[in-house]
Amino acid sequence: LLVLLATMIFVNVAQGLHPLLVAKSSTADINLEEATPESLESLGRSGLIGLWHNLPAGALLNDDGAFFYRGTLMKTGPLHRATSFITHNLFSPRDCDFWLGKFIESSGGGQNVFKPHRAQGAAGKNRRDSPVRSRDFCVRQGNSRIDRRPCFYLDYNDGRRKNRFPWNGMRDELRMVRPGMYLGLGSMSATGGPFNSALFVLEKQKVAPSRIPVR
Repeated sequence: LLVLLATMIFVNVAQGLHPLLVAKSSTADINLEEATPESLESLGRSGLIGLWHNLPAGALLNDDGAFFYRGTLMKTGPLHRATSFITHNLFSPRDCDFWLGKFIESSGGGQNVFKPHRAQGAAGKNRRDSPVRSRDFCVRQGNSRIDRRPCFYLDYNDGRRKNRFPWNGMRDELRMVRPGMYLGLGSMSATGGPFNSALFVLEKQKVAPSRIPVR
């Protein structure tokens, strides 16, 4: 089992390093202005990371206010099922069971947004059914740890509410696909750092914070 896991991690990392050499060819078959999570996912892990290397940092904090960005995990690479389990089941706080996305403020603060467990029967009448914001982070602009080019990064060791291990070792690096859409590489120190990243897409939603959809 350990050998299998080590092999999967090696392949996952290798698929992230290879596009450094062939990144220019990874965006040929996609119109970024009309990109969707599904069309991006069709590029595969190597193609997505190749695309990420060529994207601009964007303007994540330019609009005043606070915005919900719907999150979609990319089902690519040998570890995508493990990533899904960690994100939805372990990263989610108590009484929640699904990651919905991120709540980002123009001031540079932010939280992840989660779906609470569905209330069941009379015993669940008083349970909340609105989204839960937790796992705080601080948004900064700087150079990527992967290729030293500009990106926005989310620092989980510097949010308003401190995260415990292993979540305090998380870092998400974001680059803009098109206005309102960002491709992210999420990593944890405990699982190998930035070269063993999970891929996700964030899409800006035009909804009030209190009306974040619970799916």
